[in-house]
Parts: sequence; structure tokens; C-alpha cells
Amino acid sequence: MSATATKVAPTAHTESDGVLVLGLDAGFKHFGWGVVRLLPEGGERVEALGAILTEPSKRKGLVRDDDRRRAAEIARQLIDVSTRYAPAVFCIEALSHVNPKSSRMPISTTVKVGRAWGEVDMLVEVLDTALVQASPQAIKKVLCGTGSASKTQVKRAVIALYPEVADLLRAIPGGRHEHPVDAIGAVVASLHTNEIRLARRYGGNSAGT
Repeated sequence: MSATATKVAPTAHTESDGVLVLGLDAGFKHFGWGVVRLLPEGGERVEALGAILTEPSKRKGLVRDDDRRRAAEIARQLIDVSTRYAPAVFCIEALSHVNPKSSRMPISTTVKVGRAWGEVDMLVEVLDTALVQASPQAIKKVLCGTGSASKTQVKRAVIALYPEVADLLRAIPGGRHEHPVDAIGAVVASLHTNEIRLARRYGGNSAGT
């Protein structure tokens, strides 16, 4: 199978334990996700982490057809996660808008990331669920106090906030840790938003778009 996901089984909880938020870090090869529970008494708890991995096919064929297959795999796994956890809000690391003339990212990579984002946009529209975007700089500043923090500093800050993340990351290959960590960071950077406040106060019924 050319696309795999690292999944952590959900813990049994009742609705009285608070609502769930799904954090996302959209990428085409690596797509990170993390489930955060908003606790009724205040605070949060990270419930699960995952990293969807899609690889180019080794078979000969058109790249555009293979990219479509990979995008469909991302969609299937996002649907699976959303069905299992029924999040009240989605939080995602926003796309960084760069000047194409000065960007070091190849156009082909930009297009593929856009395809991954398209799966997210479709999912939140179908589910009629709120989507909150947090810029990479905002995530780093909230977690580390500076918008230029390194991936290592972000990971350390997330684990300091939620020690359970260290245990959950053990189920995910080390090279993919930054993606679910960034997904959790997107949630942390969105905790002040109206969408999260409504979800915490009223549950999922009032957080949708």
C-alpha cells in the first residue's frame, strides 16, 4: 500500500467530558492531525495523534493520475478520522502566502499542497463544521514567544503544555513527528477564537459555520 497512516485508538469518553477539536497540518506527502479535548472544567487534553503518509507510485503512468490517487487517500483517511472523533471544530496551520518569484518551493509542490487543502475545504463544507486557520508564525509565537522558533522548540513547547503528547508520538515514526505536533499547535493558537469559545461553552452544535 503506497499510503499509510499512524493511528491511535480513541479513548472512551462521554459528551459530558467535553467536545473534541481536530488539528490539521496539511501536506501532500505528510499530513498531520491531532485530536484535542476541550475539558468542561477548563484546559485541554490531547487524545490522539496521527500522520498520513502518501508516496508516489512506483508504477509507470501519468503523474497527474497518481496525484489524484494520493489526494483521494488523504480524503479517505481524513473522513475516517473525522467519523471516529466527530470534532466540533477544525483548526489548521494556514498556508503561507509567498511571492512565486522569490519562493524556494517548487511550483509542483505548491500545487500538491493545494490539493491537500482542497480535501480539507471539501470535508468541512460537507460536515458543516467551523474551520479556524492559524498562521505558522502565530503558532510559533503562541507556543514559544517568537515567530521564528525552530521545529524542535515548537515540539518541546507542545510537550510542555501536554505531556501526554510524548507518549502518543512514540507510535509515530520520528521523521513524521513535526506534522502532528504542528496540528496540535494550530489548536493551541486558536484557543482564543470565537469558534473554540462557543464549542467549549455549548458543544459542537454552536460551533459550525
